[in-house]
Amino acid sequence: MKNQKTNLYLYFEIFSPFILHLQRTELSKRIAFWLAFLFSVPVLAGSVSGPHVVWVNLDSSANGERVNKIVASFASDRSTRCNGSWFTGTSLLYMKKRPPKISNALVADVFLKGKIPEKKLLNEALKSYVDEYAYDGFDGIIVYDNSRDAEMMQLTTGHKRIEKFAVALKGKQPEKKDIEAAFCVLLPPITRKP
Repeated sequence: MKNQKTNLYLYFEIFSPFILHLQRTELSKRIAFWLAFLFSVPVLAGSVSGPHVVWVNLDSSANGERVNKIVASFASDRSTRCNGSWFTGTSLLYMKKRPPKISNALVADVFLKGKIPEKKLLNEALKSYVDEYAYDGFDGIIVYDNSRDAEMMQLTTGHKRIEKFAVALKGKQPEKKDIEAAFCVLLPPITRKP
């Protein structure tokens, strides 16, 4: 019996540092997990998803409908990332449902005629729109027009500058890859506050 106690004592003495190290390692993993969890929750709670964008197509022809289908398909494709700017599931693209204050006439006045008072109205309509999905407005608007050259244009909410991206020459149909590239380039940054 004494020999068994001595063996047990030797066993404990030899392996106790290893056992204590395992216990400390396991404890440190648990502590690290809970600290990471606790500190990541507030970061997610104050963030906004996005971007939230209104799409307006000023071309009512068959070609305009083709452009709408390309954009809708591209924006809803799970593989679309636009270099980290587009997130399927959290980004919103309003194509058919549009804020009532944003008419084609208002958009044409802002993007084609450059009317400044209408630009202020458009910015206010983008900023103040609320529904069950866009409860804090929009980050911007992307517009397609082919009255001159086929181009896509963008206005970021709260900004004055309109960005333009030519997708085809006058009378030519834009290619799918050009429309998709323009959509990604013209995505507005997130302007909504958390």
